[in-house]
Amino acid sequence: MRATLEPGTKTRVTKSDTFYRNDIAVFDYYGEDYTSDPASEGLRKSWQKWVFRMVAFSGDKVELKNGDLFINDRKADVASTVLNQYKVASTELLELPDNKLEDDFRVVGRDSGLYRYQCAFTAAEAEEYRQRKPAIVSVTRLLDPELPALAFYCKDCQHSVDNWGPFIIPWPGDTVIVDNLEQSAFRNIPGVHNGKNLVKEKLYFVLGDNRHGAMDSRFIGLITASKMYGIVEMKR
Repeated sequence: MRATLEPGTKTRVTKSDTFYRNDIAVFDYYGEDYTSDPASEGLRKSWQKWVFRMVAFSGDKVELKNGDLFINDRKADVASTVLNQYKVASTELLELPDNKLEDDFRVVGRDSGLYRYQCAFTAAEAEEYRQRKPAIVSVTRLLDPELPALAFYCKDCQHSVDNWGPFIIPWPGDTVIVDNLEQSAFRNIPGVHNGKNLVKEKLYFVLGDNRHGAMDSRFIGLITASKMYGIVEMKR
């Protein structure tokens, strides 16, 4: 969420039990603590508050197709701060933009007299670079089939970061059959076991605004209502 919540950004978190699509949601998650030292002891697990954008909930059909988000078979409106990966070809050596880290904007090669870059851009940034003619030869959206997300429980589905689903999020009271807990959307829901399970809570699907750099519901699974904490409000 770095492009949306830059370091030093003033925010306020309002506790809530009601969440709408595109809310920046705070939730409780038990998982790897990336502030721990993997060199000495590996990543510890702990309860943490994570922040992602809430994009779908129980009853919704969610799908990613070639990097585009679809909710209930309609292409979803996305925040202007959402980052995707792009390939850029330029006749000139470009300088690192002030708002980009080296991981977000780097030279990946040179051939045929062109410099090749891989960049994390918003849609507006990508379009701005396309207008830098004649130096910029091309700006192309980069899909990443080699970065797999967990294969959530979904018959005949193939999942990756940019192609995921379709998956219908069950309602409380629905019965779901889980045959592989380690590769299921329900892996972080208490009490879920192999076989038939009764869904007891409303479920949420969250995505990071940095679509190629977020451990969101594509990896960690659905978030239960009891683990949802609040909504981030940006201070003006």
